[in-house]
Amino acid sequence: MEQNAILKIQKLLLSLSDVERKIANYILENPQKTVNLTMRVLAQEAGVSEGSIINFANKLGYSGFTDLKINIALSLSSHDSMIFHNVGHGDTPKDAMKKMMDNAISSFQATYKINESRDFEAAVEMILNAKGRVELYGVASSSMVAEDAAYRLMKIGVPAVAVTDALICPVSAAMLDEKSLAIAISYTGRTVDIVKAMKIAKKQGAKTICLTSFAKSPLASLCDVSLIIASKEAEIQGEATAARLAQLLVLDSICAYISYQRRDFTLEKRFLIGEIMDDHYRELGED
Repeated sequence: MEQNAILKIQKLLLSLSDVERKIANYILENPQKTVNLTMRVLAQEAGVSEGSIINFANKLGYSGFTDLKINIALSLSSHDSMIFHNVGHGDTPKDAMKKMMDNAISSFQATYKINESRDFEAAVEMILNAKGRVELYGVASSSMVAEDAAYRLMKIGVPAVAVTDALICPVSAAMLDEKSLAIAISYTGRTVDIVKAMKIAKKQGAKTICLTSFAKSPLASLCDVSLIIASKEAEIQGEATAARLAQLLVLDSICAYISYQRRDFTLEKRFLIGEIMDDHYRELGED
């Protein structure tokens, strides 16, 4: 699948050099303007040399700056570009909600387009074929995603557990074997303890899947399957909010697919879970 230029730049952003990142950030923040700039003006605006821009275009697989601009224009015309809006001065609470909603929709659509079908299929196959432990690693804000995914997988018959303590992740990974599966969640793909845990998991022979926003990150390079969460956003209080929602969407989609494939089993367990919940609330009512 040919990726559009804007998504391609975002996907490689973290792996770029400082000079390349200056060019990339300028383009991502001003895609429409970039299409109408000469290379000399873009170099001045981004604070780089014209040669750096040519090298940047070549690194992305384009024949030159003109080819890069054409593909940026195509990205904009196909409405695939990622446009993120920051909450700012003068916004009402409802304005903030609208901007966050637009950010999430943009991230959802781009995440759908940037990943290959075969990667989702491979991830599902790994989950279905895991005969040993299935562990999900995530710390800080990613811990919530890991815990939610583990619960959803458990409900459809996958014996998954979330490990969210940074010190415990590598220790737990050391308990895996070739029948096991490790799933890591990290926005940057550079969280030290998560990368360490996945290295240990691979050494133990376990299959590995990750969700990250950066395709060239250490985590993505390490794992058997990398699902890329497209997200170009200003972080709010250190939280990549749209990325987190897109992570949940990807994992929920996988669970929904597996649930249908195991629909007889899932339906049986759903009734059992319903009885457990009824008993729980009945007991609360008797207190």
